[in-house]
Amino acid sequence: MDISFPMRKAKELKLGLDQNFGEGKSRICSLPDSILHHILSFLDLKEAVRTSVLSKRWEFLWTSVSKLEFKEDLKQSDEKREEFMDFVERALLLHDSSTLHTFSLTCKVPSNGPVSRVKSWIHAALGHKVQNMVLNLHFDNFHGSFMLPRHLFVSESLNELKLDFFYDLKLPSFVSFPSLKSLSLSKVIFMDDNSVNQLFSSCLNLVKLDLIQCKWYNLKHVYVSAPMLEHLKISESDDYEDTQHHCCKFMISGPRLKVFHYVGELTNEYCISEAPLLVDAHIDVYSGSSRTEREAADRAHKLFEGLATVKDLCVSSFTLEVLTDAEELVPSLPFFHDLNHLHLEVGTDDESLCHTCKAALLKILHNSPHLESIYFEPRMRSDMFSAQLDPVPPCFLTHLKKIKVDWSLGCEREVKELMAIIKSARVLERIELGYNYGATVNGAILDVLKGCIKSKVVFDRCPLRLLVDKLRSIKS
Repeated sequence: MDISFPMRKAKELKLGLDQNFGEGKSRICSLPDSILHHILSFLDLKEAVRTSVLSKRWEFLWTSVSKLEFKEDLKQSDEKREEFMDFVERALLLHDSSTLHTFSLTCKVPSNGPVSRVKSWIHAALGHKVQNMVLNLHFDNFHGSFMLPRHLFVSESLNELKLDFFYDLKLPSFVSFPSLKSLSLSKVIFMDDNSVNQLFSSCLNLVKLDLIQCKWYNLKHVYVSAPMLEHLKISESDDYEDTQHHCCKFMISGPRLKVFHYVGELTNEYCISEAPLLVDAHIDVYSGSSRTEREAADRAHKLFEGLATVKDLCVSSFTLEVLTDAEELVPSLPFFHDLNHLHLEVGTDDESLCHTCKAALLKILHNSPHLESIYFEPRMRSDMFSAQLDPVPPCFLTHLKKIKVDWSLGCEREVKELMAIIKSARVLERIELGYNYGATVNGAILDVLKGCIKSKVVFDRCPLRLLVDKLRSIKS
């Protein structure tokens, strides 16, 4: 027996592996630059830079990546911080002349160094005709003056801009964003009415606008209007402190506005008009100390006046409670002729909450003749319908086909509510119950199931469905 055979075989295998590895490496290197750039786009920028040591072919590939994202560790030492700033400058300096798709910067604005460094990075990105820019700037312990480069506000290449910083947004006298389609402003402090209204009116192609916890206490009137605007989201800040009694009035219009989302205390006043295509609204008003109950109720009713055209409406139980705080205004809630789907975000911490918001809920149901589905999230509350459906809303008799409950307890009071709906909803076809596995199936639920079988209602997304099938088989 030749004992050298295993050694020869091992060498052959090793050579084969080396050869295959070399072929694989060669195949990767033979790919066109566009594909290699796409591969690099999935890497962190520092990892992409490290690929420069792989071979001559890879040495400068990273300098043509279309996405530059810089994120500083905000808790790092001054020495590490200087390294971060040097890295940003080297990356921008070495980047070739190709167009940037994305430039994202998260960092502290230096309180003991030249602010011009941060501004120069933004200016360099704009020089590469960047399309998407994200600036998340932190001004902790910063006491100087800061203004974003004027060149930013006349960019012809920007399609998307996100500004996130708790600081004054100082705008130049002239603003023009001819290509901007998405604008997100978070925590910024607006300085005066004219500059803000000029900002919004300069975005002629804006499709999406997000205003997240911005500070409006320097303003009296804001006009949000753009001919192409389709999506508008407003989230109010709840930390107005000594400016808590200030109210800014928003006039919102848009011939193409389709989606409107609002979350907040209604610290400010909102009026939606001339928005004939508005079909989707999400309103979540929560309690706060920045206004009286009556002020909030008046503002809530004014907001709802502009929602008459919606097809999908999501409201929180807190919103319904605020609407009911002005009881004499509840009969004046708008007629939702096109509303098909109602989503109720029901609070879980106050069992009696629904008692205070039922008047507004029932008025919305009576004013929605074409309502087809109701979604309770996370669950139904006691005495929502069982004692109140007299008279029965017209939609229950002609259009309501689906009830969905996200989290079913299987308790008697929940069954009571379902029974009230089943008895009144003449064309109901489906009940979807998200099952809570701690629930028990009692006799009351079985009675509901029997009633559902007679009325051809299907239970879905729930182990109770097995009981339905069993009861059907017994009956047949």
